[in-house]
Amino acid sequence: MPQNVTTDSIREGLRNLYWSKKRFDAAFAKAMLELPVQGGAKSDGDAIVEVSISATENIPEFAPVTSKGKVADSANASQSMGRVIGIAREAIADGFSGVVIESGEVTNPGWAWAIGDLLFLNGTSIANSPPESGFVQFIGSAKSPTTIVVDLGPPTLL
Repeated sequence: MPQNVTTDSIREGLRNLYWSKKRFDAAFAKAMLELPVQGGAKSDGDAIVEVSISATENIPEFAPVTSKGKVADSANASQSMGRVIGIAREAIADGFSGVVIESGEVTNPGWAWAIGDLLFLNGTSIANSPPESGFVQFIGSAKSPTTIVVDLGPPTLL
């Protein structure tokens, strides 16, 4: 009897492929991310989860953010690993509160991703390639050139 396949189970499988350091075809990954969830609805962007944080340093718009109110940095595992909570919706000045997107869609007209790109914390920004040192954390995937779906994965020390 065939198993029910959901977008979430496919994403988890793709993450497992990455974490086990196996390579896979990007076109296949893109096709898998576009499969509908059981019942015909897509899970991408169905709900945006936001949280308010107090910044303890200046945080640029669309920067990855830690629970300590700082810009996340994959090169600084002692300060950021296990503390990444999402992406700043707008710039947040030191000492002020702002909104962080924990999961769901984020649109930035300045981005130019390829649809289906897998996105990682790399240094203090988001990139379609993981860092070579520090720690690696999956941030989400590109839904369009200017929209990503935040879906944080677990951090792994390199």
